[in-house]
Amino acid sequence: LAAAKRNYLNSYNLAFDLAAGENEAIALIGLGSVAELEGDKARAIERFRDAYFHFRDMKRETDMAEMEGRLKQLGTEPVPPDAAN
Repeated sequence: LAAAKRNYLNSYNLAFDLAAGENEAIALIGLGSVAELEGDKARAIERFRDAYFHFRDMKRETDMAEMEGRLKQLGTEPVPPDAAN
């Protein structure tokens, strides 16, 4: 998992530097998956939410739905209920 985490983090940083939103989101999904496997639910939620908002900005509804599903599996929503107000 350490190697995967390092690779996804490097990918995210490169995508961020290049302002490549889709690639940022994909790297965030990978980082969220690693966090989930490590048992770090809070970090996984954070990463999947970040990916969701990247996809929302790109109007990628299928990808948004995938992230909503991942977040629901973790017992939460893309936007925390208290943040919706």
